[in-house]
Amino acid sequence: MTKRAILSEKAEDNKAAAEWGIKQAELLQKSEEITRRLVEKYIPIILSRNMKGAVRNKDDGTF
Repeated sequence: MTKRAILSEKAEDNKAAAEWGIKQAELLQKSEEITRRLVEKYIPIILSRNMKGAVRNKDDGTF
């Protein structure tokens, strides 16, 4: 696919589509950053709780 494509004969339609695309890219970038920060924050907590549960179950002889 080429880097440029004609979306419409009207320049203002193409401009609006380009602005929408830029906004979507910004939102995607923000959501990826938020997800990265949440993963960094909560994965250690979740793993720690899972390990505590596994140790407790091992001591009880349950699964």
